[in-house]
Amino acid sequence: MKERESMTEAKLAKLKLDLSVQGALRGCVTTNLAGLYATEEDRKVSISAFFFTEATELDREYIEDAAGYVIGDYSWDHTLDVQYKLVSEITTETVNWLFLREEAAQYTGGPVEELLLDRHQTECSSDSASREAHVGTEANVKWPTPELSVSVQRGLLGQTTNNLAGLFANEDAGEILITACFFSAPTEADERHIEEITGKVSAFFAGGCKVSSKHELISEVERSSVYWLYLRAEVYNDAGSLPNNPGKK
Repeated sequence: MKERESMTEAKLAKLKLDLSVQGALRGCVTTNLAGLYATEEDRKVSISAFFFTEATELDREYIEDAAGYVIGDYSWDHTLDVQYKLVSEITTETVNWLFLREEAAQYTGGPVEELLLDRHQTECSSDSASREAHVGTEANVKWPTPELSVSVQRGLLGQTTNNLAGLFANEDAGEILITACFFSAPTEADERHIEEITGKVSAFFAGGCKVSSKHELISEVERSSVYWLYLRAEVYNDAGSLPNNPGKK
């Protein structure tokens, strides 16, 4: 019994970290960010950010901003460690990817870990500071469930192309619609990756929901009217004047 309780606690702790990082990264993903993983152990949150080329001052600023939101979700006695690395330093031992670009997936040495938590393990509230981070959202916008958030986060691993500007998902009456927003007209590769994401989310819900997807140009989307599960930094900057958007200092 104690072993089962310990496993449950570990899964819930991982869920908390996953959702915290996902929310914190909204609007903090630069074109140079290749991947990011995080761990929380012994009251220490460790974040490793991998870049295609040496991280610029702006790259670091965004990651530090996101890391600040993540550590804010933990108690005062937690410490934070942030590492900046090159994509060539990725090893096959890295398993807890929370963000991974399509171009960087080849460095993992095999299929990206697709550990999707048992559905009942995601049925908890997520009142994290990071979920309110960066991009303002209108008060009447419905937040996605932790279940949907985690499934999309895992679905995005190794499927995120440079043209993907943002992504959100809506769930209603047993149907999930994933909307992928691109900077320019999606290529065949872009569309193929969105199909992969859709398939992974569908598999997570194991037939319990009908999952479909569509794509739009980011310029056509009212950015404060949805809850973003993924958002590039360029879009965040462009959205700086939106209502309720705290903006960067």
